[in-house]
Order: sequence, then structure tokens, then C-alpha cells
Amino acid sequence: MPHRPHQVIFQPEGKRISILEGVSLLEAASRAGMVLEAPCGGNGVCGKCRVIIHENAPQPTETEKSIFSADELAQGWRLACQCVVTAPMTVTVPSASLFYEQKILMDGVAREVTLEPNIRKDYVDITPPTVADLRSDLDRLSDALNRDGRRLRPSLDLARRIPAKLRRNNYKVTLVTEGGELIAVESGDSTARNYGVAFDIGTTTVVGMLVDLSTGR
Repeated sequence: MPHRPHQVIFQPEGKRISILEGVSLLEAASRAGMVLEAPCGGNGVCGKCRVIIHENAPQPTETEKSIFSADELAQGWRLACQCVVTAPMTVTVPSASLFYEQKILMDGVAREVTLEPNIRKDYVDITPPTVADLRSDLDRLSDALNRDGRRLRPSLDLARRIPAKLRRNNYKVTLVTEGGELIAVESGDSTARNYGVAFDIGTTTVVGMLVDLSTGR
């Protein structure tokens, strides 16, 4: 049997829409021109798309039972993403459930931290090989860093490109390391340009900051 259309009225704006049976209230609201908060993508995780159904409220899902009290459920509180249209409905959408233009977080609380980035940049100026000094290019770079005799570990692809890189730059390069692994060789002295990105991932908000790994600013 084909799905029947039902009228859904969204208050307090009084918007009406005829929607097919089986469509979620979240989608019905969107089609009616009302975008509800749903940062979890309509998966019932964030609990932001709260509405009150005044008639023909469906039985609450387990997710809704974990979010609303028994009194709230009795009053018709539901999550729009969890409800499907099965009959004519009148639905109140609280202002807190409406999606508004996102704001960029500009303020925060700063605190002093010890700057110990795993990514380092070191400028080296090494001597070219001679008949009396036949060390490999990688050994020369490792010795130039003078890190307790530890040898640099580049990828095979990077190791193949190091000789040409050194000779094009007169053996003056910047080594980019992650721990003991050599991940890049840059031309000249690029130590002043060493940046990272820090992210704070919350339930509904993601905040990112570009950080100078040399100064911490």
C-alpha cells in the first residue's frame, strides 16, 4: 500500500506541510523551511532537535527515554530525528532547537604550557664530500644534527631525493624531523616557518588554532 500524505503543522510559526507517511519530523521540518539543530546528523546522539508533539505522538524510542524525563515524554517531548510521520501532527519547535548561523569562537582561556613539539626543524650547513671524507649524505646530515649518535631514518622515497636536494642548495638545508624520522628536507633556512594545527573536538563544536611551533603562539 502506498504511503499516505499527512499534514504537519509547525508552531509557533504556523508552517504547514503535507508529508508522506514514514518521513522523519526532522526532514519534514526542513521541507517546511525550518532547519533544526542536528549536529549529529540526525542519529539521535546530540539531543538538539527537541520538539513537542501535541497530537499523535509516537511511542518514545529508547534514545528518547534516555534523554527526556517521564513527565516530558508524557507532555509530548520527542527528538525530531527519531520520529516519523504516521498521522496528522501539530508540533511546537522551541527556539533552542532551531539552527542559526554558526559563530566562530574567537575567545578562550589560555594557560602556560611547556612547548615540546614532536615536529622539529633544524638548519644545517654541511661540507660537501671529498676524497678524504666519503661519508654518505645521510650520515653527514645525521652528524650535523649531533643527536647522541642517532641516525636519521628517512623514507625510501625521501632518501632517493636527498642527494639532488643537497647539491641544488649548496648543502645548506633545513631538516624536518618527527622523533627520529626524517620527514622532509627543505631548501635553505626555513626554521622560522614551523607551524602546527591544534583541534579541540567537542560534542557539537570543533575549535581549531594555528600554532607557531617555535614560539607557541
